[in-house]
Amino acid sequence: MQKSIIAVKLCLLLLLVLTVDKAHAEWKVEEHAFHSSGNATVSLGDYEVSVSNGEISTASVYHEGKLLKELEIDLAEFTTIYTWNVNNKGYVLLENKKQGTGGFMQFTVIQLADGELKPVYVSDDYKMGSVNVDSDRVIVTYAAANESLVDNVTLLKDTYTQDDNGSLTLAKKGEKQTVAKETVRESFSFQSTGDSNILGENPTNAELNMILTQEAIIAGVPPELVKAIAWQESSWRQFRTTDDPNGLWKKGDPVVSFDGGIGIMQITESNMTADRELRLKEDIRYNIQEGLRILKEKWNYNSWGRIPKINGNDMNVIEDWYFAVMAYNGISRRNDPQYYPDNTYQDVIYRHIERMAQLTVTKFPELQLRNDIYYNEAGSLLFRKNHYYVSGPFTTSKHFFANNDLVKATESGVRLRKSPEGAEIRLTTAGETLQIVGPYQAGNNSNNHFVWYPVKDMSSKETYYIASTYLDNVRISGPNRYATAVSISKTGWDKADTVVLARGDNFPDALAGTPLAYKLNAPILLTKKNELTEETKNELVRLGAKNVVILGGTGAITDTVSTSVRNMGIEVKRIAGANRFETAKLIANEMGTSFSTAVVVNAYGFPDALAIAPYAARNGIPILLTEKNYIPGSTKTILNSASKTIVVGGTAVVNQNLLSAMPKATRISGATRYETAYKIGTQFSFSSSEGLAVSGTDFPDALTGSVLAAKRNAPLLLVNPTYLPEETLQLARARDFSQISILGGTSAVRTDTVINLVK
Repeated sequence: MQKSIIAVKLCLLLLLVLTVDKAHAEWKVEEHAFHSSGNATVSLGDYEVSVSNGEISTASVYHEGKLLKELEIDLAEFTTIYTWNVNNKGYVLLENKKQGTGGFMQFTVIQLADGELKPVYVSDDYKMGSVNVDSDRVIVTYAAANESLVDNVTLLKDTYTQDDNGSLTLAKKGEKQTVAKETVRESFSFQSTGDSNILGENPTNAELNMILTQEAIIAGVPPELVKAIAWQESSWRQFRTTDDPNGLWKKGDPVVSFDGGIGIMQITESNMTADRELRLKEDIRYNIQEGLRILKEKWNYNSWGRIPKINGNDMNVIEDWYFAVMAYNGISRRNDPQYYPDNTYQDVIYRHIERMAQLTVTKFPELQLRNDIYYNEAGSLLFRKNHYYVSGPFTTSKHFFANNDLVKATESGVRLRKSPEGAEIRLTTAGETLQIVGPYQAGNNSNNHFVWYPVKDMSSKETYYIASTYLDNVRISGPNRYATAVSISKTGWDKADTVVLARGDNFPDALAGTPLAYKLNAPILLTKKNELTEETKNELVRLGAKNVVILGGTGAITDTVSTSVRNMGIEVKRIAGANRFETAKLIANEMGTSFSTAVVVNAYGFPDALAIAPYAARNGIPILLTEKNYIPGSTKTILNSASKTIVVGGTAVVNQNLLSAMPKATRISGATRYETAYKIGTQFSFSSSEGLAVSGTDFPDALTGSVLAAKRNAPLLLVNPTYLPEETLQLARARDFSQISILGGTSAVRTDTVINLVK
């Protein structure tokens, strides 16, 4: 039975519970129902109302061929028009049904007289609502707002009366309706009958958890979000699990709600073909796929401004789905937090995520919407802003860990179990490193919307199972250096007014940039010489950056890049000298005019500069560059304002005789870059119990990670892509880190080379 037939039967059912006052037959009400995807014209004397349904539905009102008004509603369809005359004035009621699983109905009443149109009334949104006009009353029957439409429904009735001046008054509200069981059974097609008889059995909760997870990952939607929506819509059911005591359905019948929503994702649409309806009822995976398609379609509403974007508009960030989740149920007054604070559909979904996926999500600051949501004349909910920048922290899915990944426990006291939902073996300590040793599995508790990962710890070969919610990846990385810089930025900054931009394939101008970036509380992002990469551009948007500081001249980063940034509405400042020494001096000038200490490093290598960068940045110390055998004039200028100098690197990179020309110079160095980093990590003050492991043979990850290390007051641990240097292992042992983070992908820092750091 198609949903359009269900809807017609619903209307017939609702008419049975309407109160009709026969004493006012002079109204001469006419009802005009029409196909929801077509066009129709209704006449009322010299007036015509022409309806066209589509992506944007319109009702155009004419008087003697002249257009008086065009009412527009988007993501909704006009379904019924009522017309009547009172006191020589014509009235038109237009009923519309909004897209989404909420089944919301709204009506608008207009007055037509003397060749003019006058708005009379725009109703609230009614869940599963149906309107009837008879005598001098407008009667709306609807479902209780907070009730599921899957298992039962309480019908309520609002009665409006029309005053002598034509206005509508809500005379009675929320009267409970009683409907005979036989009438309900006749009016709703809950059972599968005839040639398309379907009797099914739901997968186990574990199987269903896996299906929802798999399909969400394929679709690129956070699985925790999808599971919460499926729970709200159907309690994870595609088929009925019991017989209805009133005989409305039998065990095994597909779940069809009282408003015609089908299956686990409650697919709700008009004019559905019989084949599509059948497949949605019998194929649970297809039903989930269609729900995901619709959800992503709602997400894409932000590409044409129908719903706002949030921060970087990142599909991986659960908080960024706020408006798309609203649209899945319906862009309706019922989901307007101004009218229903903490009780909209999207509020309910995010509560499910917190309770069942056990993820902490940051609530959207709904006060920001107070002056931004408005309604047009036809009652459509609209937004004045198309982009919101909100503060975090932000949440991503915990379903994307891979075999051999190093992860850390986010809390102490998390149970490590013998099997998913099995017996406890022991409890975690916060920051404890574990290694994923197999694919995720699901338990059979439908209230657990996470998955279970098999892990081993660093001191035994025993395999445990841990809920995915309580894991974080030890590795901070992306598929390339530009994306890794973005991942580091996301780890350290929810928002940033200023961003430092450096070239991603050459280091000279950026060597001195870490202390300035730290002073500005700015992440360092990377760009190509002639192109602002898409990853970097999106991160600038997510951060809500207002200013970008480019390190280096146009020979390093061209004006094509700076123009791209300016075209995003971001101010650009370039720090560029005639050479790398001059650029380092200009960076120091941005930090201040005099310094108690300055760091000096060789200008032609990056390891020493980046190893000292977190300490220098944390303490407001500029990094200056020198030749091996002489000190450039620009460097001398800054040294003249310093009281003390730290020279990083041995005599092979900074000649010993240069130190006499520097104020109170001391040298810190080792036989290798790894030994130098070891000495920096052990001789300087770092309060963090965390170390950040990074490649010592290439600069990008160390450059962008050095600001994060400074924020965390943590040293950098330099590693070789193919082996773990003994000096780095000694540094980890000496500082006894409680946790290690890895900067960069496995090609930069292999898991097997750093695993000893966390044992």
